[in-house]
Amino acid sequence: MSEIQEILQENGIKILRSAEFGRYLVADRDVEPLSLILREAPIIYGPGDDDQEVHLGEFPMCLGCCVRLVKGQRCDLCGWPICGNRCQQMKIHAQYECDLFRKGNVTYPPPHTWLVINKSVLVLRCLLLKQTGQTDTWGKNVDALEHHTQIRYKKSYCIKGDEMLLENLKYFLGPLKDDLRREIVKISGIINVNAFSTTSNSNNRNNVMIAQCIYGTASLFANSCIPNCTWRVEPPPSLQICVRSAVPITKGEMITISYSPHDTLCGTLQRQVSNEDVAHFICTCSRCKDPTEFGTFISAVKCCNCGNGNKGDEGFLLPLDPLVPESPWICNSKSCDESQSVHKIVAQTYPIQQMFEATKRSGLERCDEIKELKNILEVGKNIFHPNHYTLQDIRMHIVKRQIPVVSYLSGTELTYVIHQTKVLLNMANILAPGFSQIRALLQHFLAQELQALQKKDATQPDADKSQCNSMVQCLERNALLFFQHHNFHSENDTIIKIIQDSLKIG
Repeated sequence: MSEIQEILQENGIKILRSAEFGRYLVADRDVEPLSLILREAPIIYGPGDDDQEVHLGEFPMCLGCCVRLVKGQRCDLCGWPICGNRCQQMKIHAQYECDLFRKGNVTYPPPHTWLVINKSVLVLRCLLLKQTGQTDTWGKNVDALEHHTQIRYKKSYCIKGDEMLLENLKYFLGPLKDDLRREIVKISGIINVNAFSTTSNSNNRNNVMIAQCIYGTASLFANSCIPNCTWRVEPPPSLQICVRSAVPITKGEMITISYSPHDTLCGTLQRQVSNEDVAHFICTCSRCKDPTEFGTFISAVKCCNCGNGNKGDEGFLLPLDPLVPESPWICNSKSCDESQSVHKIVAQTYPIQQMFEATKRSGLERCDEIKELKNILEVGKNIFHPNHYTLQDIRMHIVKRQIPVVSYLSGTELTYVIHQTKVLLNMANILAPGFSQIRALLQHFLAQELQALQKKDATQPDADKSQCNSMVQCLERNALLFFQHHNFHSENDTIIKIIQDSLKIG
C-alpha cells in the first residue's frame, strides 16, 4: 500500500475501479463536513497560459513561482523567465529545463508563445520526469492518466494546438522521432484532462499567479456539478492540493469535486461545452441530468409563445435532454408545445451578455456602472427566468463592486444590494451546499451589508437589532469556518481578519 493510499485509508476513503469510471474514490465510513480527504503535492507543475487577456498573455510567467513578470526578469544561467535567485535555484527549474536550455543554447522565446508557451514547458518537464530516472513515478502516476487522444484527433483546435506544441518541443529538443511526437501529443491530452489550474491575485492581471499541476491521487476524483467536496491549491512553492468535505458524506458514497468550481452559477449548456472543449467529456451528474437544475431554472428562457413566464415557474424553455448540447428546448407549460433550437436560445442570451461585458469594460465610475447594470438586469428579466445565470453574473458583479464601499452606501442602495446578495446565496445554497467558497463569500458579503444597514437606521427597535446581530454572527461564523480551513492565499487572510474583527475574535 502506497503512502497516499494509507493516508486515504486514515481519512476514511478507499479507491475502487469500475468500467464506467475507471479508478475512483468512495467514503469507507461516514465523513463529517470540513474533514480532510486528501493533501497531496504535485508530481509535476508549471506556469499556466493566461487566456484572459491577449496582450497580457504575451508577458512571460516565472518558471518557478508561476507569477507574471512585467519587468523582463530572466534566469542568469539559461536566460528564460525567472523572477529572481530563489526561483532560479528551485528544483523544478534548475534540475529540469534550465540545464537543457543552457547547454543547447535554447533562447527565449520559442516559436509559439501565447496559449502554448507554458504548456510547452510543462510537457517538456513531463518528458524529463520520465527520462531522469523517475520512470516509476511516471508510469504509475502520470502515464496511466486519461488523455483522450483519439477524441482530440477529431478536433481542429486540438490538432492546431498540438502542432504548435510540437514545433516548440522541436525547438527545445531538436528533430522529433514519430514515437516521441506521439508521446508529446499524449502528454498534451493528459495535461488538458487532468491538470488542476490554480490562480491567485486574479483581480490584478499584471501580478497574477497561474499554475497547472498534475497530481497522482487527486486525478482520481470524479467530477460533479454539485460536489460533496471542495479543493484549493496552496501557493508556490508547495502547490499542495487540499481536498475537504463540504457536506456530510455517507459510507459508500462517491467522493466528488467540481473540476471548474468557478462555473457553479453557470448553466448546464456552458458547463458541458467547457468540459467537452477542455477535458473532452460530458458530465452526467444529477444536476446535469435535470433540466431545471434542482428547481433553480438557472438556464431557463421565457417562452414567447404562451407568455406564462410571469406565472411562477411555468412558461419557460428548458432543454429536452440536457446531456445533449444540440437538444431542442421545449416549453415546460403543459398547454404549450413551443420548441426552439439551442442556437436560438444562445442567440437570445448573447446580446445581454455583450451589454454586460461592454459595461464592465467601459471604465465608468462605480455609481454610473451600477446604474447601467441595474438597467441591463431589468432588460434581462423580460427574457430569462429571474434565476438565469446571466442575471446571476450581473448580480455578482454589482455585489462585488459595492462591497468595498459598503459603509458609504445609502439605505436604499444597501437594501438593493442585500436583495441581490440573498438571491445569489439562495442559488449557492442549492448548487454549492455546505462549506463551499462561493457560499462562504456570499455569507460574508451579506453579513457586511446587514451590519452597514443596521448602522444607518438608528431608529431600529432593539428586538430587530438583536435579530440582525444574531443573523450576522451566524453568517460570519459559517464563512469563517470555511476560510480558516482553506487559508492558502493572502486574500483569505484579509477576509478572515475582517470576520474576526466583526466577531471580536482575537
